[in-house]
Amino acid sequence: MCEPDRSRRDVRRGHVEATLSKLQTGQPEGGNSLLSNDQAREIERFQEQKLRIRKELRATKAGLEQDIETLGWKMKLINMLTMPLIVTALGLLVALWRKRRRHAIAMLRKGGAA
Repeated sequence: MCEPDRSRRDVRRGHVEATLSKLQTGQPEGGNSLLSNDQAREIERFQEQKLRIRKELRATKAGLEQDIETLGWKMKLINMLTMPLIVTALGLLVALWRKRRRHAIAMLRKGGAA
C-alpha cells in the first residue's frame, strides 16, 4: 500500500478508461449497437477491469488512512510517555547541579573561615 502501487493503478485506470472511451465512441446515442460481438465483449472486459481497479484504489486508500491513524496513535503514545521522562530527567539534573553548587559554596566557606 505504498505510493508507487497507487500511481501504477492510477496509470492503469487512465489507460483502461481511455481505451474504453475509444471503444464506446462507436456506439450511436440511440442505443442501437453497431458494435460487433468482439467489440462488445472488449468493452465489457474493460468496464470490469475499470471496476476492479477502482476497488483496488479504494482498498489502498482505506489502508493508507488506517496506517495514518495508527501512526497518529503511536506518536501520541510516544509523546505521552517521553515528555514526562524528559521533564523528570531535567528536574533531576537541575537538582544535582544545585546540590553540587551548594556543596562547592560550603567548601569555599569552610576554607575561607579557617
